[in-house]
Amino acid sequence: QSTGTQYIDTGVLVNTNYSVEAKMNIKNTGYAFYGDDTNYTAIKKFTLFIATTSGTSGWGDGTGSSVHSGMGITKNVDFVVKQDKTGIFINDVKKVNFTPSSSLVSSDYRFYLFRGNHEGYESLGQSKIYYFKMYENDILVRYFIPARRNSDGVLGMYDTVSGTFFTNAGSGTFVAGQEI
Repeated sequence: QSTGTQYIDTGVLVNTNYSVEAKMNIKNTGYAFYGDDTNYTAIKKFTLFIATTSGTSGWGDGTGSSVHSGMGITKNVDFVVKQDKTGIFINDVKKVNFTPSSSLVSSDYRFYLFRGNHEGYESLGQSKIYYFKMYENDILVRYFIPARRNSDGVLGMYDTVSGTFFTNAGSGTFVAGQEI
């Protein structure tokens, strides 16, 4: 769980052939919880955020961004999000329809978990991620699960696809959840 200063750099540059699925729990508003974009004020590339003023959900799809009040994301409530080039699904219900523009060929910025990568703009969310899957052309390329490294007890996210343990790229330390 991130307290608002920790994040994971996945090393992935997404494109229109990417999709994600995650089980999450958002603890605060006004922040991005995953994604990347090339121009924070103009074209969102692939993000999910919660607006500060109203607590409503927002998204980016490569053509722009939008704040959406009907997404069904509530603070401190577990949900499953799926985002692909056709839209965003929350708990298997399609909430947003979109088609990324042809300009979303490839991102210039790596995809982050627990924050959006906004050209250096800090947008770190307080959230819990139970799992996070990334697909390219429907092939699983990352499957992150929370983990504790045995050798030193450091918390991070383990990618079951590559066998790589990803540590915090921010400051502070992740908070451990209940062991399973």
